[in-house]
Amino acid sequence: MSEPRDDLRDVQAMSDVETFVYEAVASCSVERIAPRVPEIVQMTELDEGVVRESLDDLVRHGWLVTDGDRYVLGPHDWGLDY
Repeated sequence: MSEPRDDLRDVQAMSDVETFVYEAVASCSVERIAPRVPEIVQMTELDEGVVRESLDDLVRHGWLVTDGDRYVLGPHDWGLDY
């Protein structure tokens, strides 16, 4: 698992993979869908381990929150344009 980064609240501090995983979850929020890991893996076509590691980092830094085994956007002050 990657080391925690205090600067992850800055969107520019996200890795390309974290951004890709975040955008997959964000695109689901438009339809009010909270995806599970298998759906995120399918959307991103990334290895499940990579997706889980990215999700863990994104949750740890507040970009995403869990709702059971589902993922939703964390608090933010901007709109989505999908």
